[in-house]
Amino acid sequence: GKYKLNSSILSIGSNKNNIILLDSSYHIYEFDTNTFIYTKKVFDFENHHPFSKACAVSMQGYIAIGIPKSNICEIFHLENKNLKHIKTLEWHKADIYNIRFSRDGKFLITGGEDGKEFLFRLPDFNVVNILPPRPDYISNIHFGRIANLIVYSSYDLHNCVFNMEQNKIIGTFTTNNVVEDIVFFDDDKKIFCICSNGDSAIYDIESKTLNLKHNYDEWLTRSGLSKDGNYAYIGSRGNLLSYLDLATNSPKYQAKLEFEYGVTSMRVANAKLYLGYSDGHLHIFDLVKFEDKLQIAI
Repeated sequence: GKYKLNSSILSIGSNKNNIILLDSSYHIYEFDTNTFIYTKKVFDFENHHPFSKACAVSMQGYIAIGIPKSNICEIFHLENKNLKHIKTLEWHKADIYNIRFSRDGKFLITGGEDGKEFLFRLPDFNVVNILPPRPDYISNIHFGRIANLIVYSSYDLHNCVFNMEQNKIIGTFTTNNVVEDIVFFDDDKKIFCICSNGDSAIYDIESKTLNLKHNYDEWLTRSGLSKDGNYAYIGSRGNLLSYLDLATNSPKYQAKLEFEYGVTSMRVANAKLYLGYSDGHLHIFDLVKFEDKLQIAI
């Protein structure tokens, strides 16, 4: 499938029935298989940067929107064309730079230009923890698959792995450039990250070793895992979708995308890969129909 939204697609999520999309001009969309059943513009602020990470959509219908040039995060919930405002969060002392929901829908975390990270519990969105701060902007945050672990990166090129149960940092690693996206894999024992200069890295939490390589000559933007967990999808500001072998941190396959506007969001849901672009295009790839051919190609 291929569709065109109003502006850059910042986040892709879902509720129990449909896919939810959020673009940089604050349009919220509910998408039922192949039809948009709900569209609403919720704010008239200036558009977010097309590659902003200050907005997020969960897999349980929650939508978090960081208001530009402010410390405010607005929380909504959308289901069956019913959009409800849940709460206004105002904990940061500077602009919110990064927002992320845990995959299991239990937590929300925000990172700001003040170097702080606030952890909120769903569905009441009360603060349950404040992570050790960094001396620079928070560039990226990600939860482990079971949400016990959090990794967060800052513009000082430092990356911290935080254990929520132990309430402490259990690992750190340094990259050569700003981390743009991160994902846990191998039962949350390892972390894969991509950087704006084309580097990719794998950090082993148990052995505290880092495999860092300059694998691409593109500004990498978003990453995700294949169904078997052996490969990472990687999008960039160019028009290539790459597959990387996580066992060796080595590129294995590249597919040329139709547009050169850059991948701004990525989500695998219901056996489909959803790619959002900075010009508002949405591509939907069926991961099952041609799965055998894809594996052969890789």
